[in-house]
Amino acid sequence: MNAGRGRKMNHAGHLINPVYSLEAVSAARGAFHSVALEVKDPLTDLYGEDSDQVAAIGLKKKSDRKRPSTSTKPPAH
Repeated sequence: MNAGRGRKMNHAGHLINPVYSLEAVSAARGAFHSVALEVKDPLTDLYGEDSDQVAAIGLKKKSDRKRPSTSTKPPAH
């Protein structure tokens, strides 16, 4: 196969698809994360961190994140 004309090949001689490169995946992940933050921040500002609307978009409510309080057990006899 001819690797010319701007096509890249791996060590086995297979064409490399630039859509699936590590840089492309990393850029897509970063773009998705920034969009998610753009949606989350105004929603939590509008409804609060402990609202059902926050849970509806897949985030945890603030009250669900709290650790359970530790209870002291009476000594066993």
